[in-house]
Amino acid sequence: MRTNGVLNDNREMKNVTTVSNIDLKIFQDIRSACQPVVMRGFVADWPIVAAAQQGDEMLVASVAANASDAPLTYALGEPEIE
Repeated sequence: MRTNGVLNDNREMKNVTTVSNIDLKIFQDIRSACQPVVMRGFVADWPIVAAAQQGDEMLVASVAANASDAPLTYALGEPEIE
C-alpha cells in the first residue's frame, strides 16, 4: 500500500491510500476502514475497460450496445452524512 495526495472538496490535500493486487482479505480491510481508497487494477478485467483501452469509439459502442431503457435506482448523499 502507498499513500497519495489528492484534493478534497475544499481544495485541500488529503492523503488517500492506493492498493493493488487486491484479494479478499485486503478488500475486507478496505471495506471495514470506511475510508477513501484508490484500488489500482481492481476492474482491469471488465469488458468496458477493455473497450476503453481500444479507444473512444469502442468505448461509446460498448456503452451503446449495453444501454437499456430500464430505470436506474441510485442514492445520493452529501459527504457529511453517516
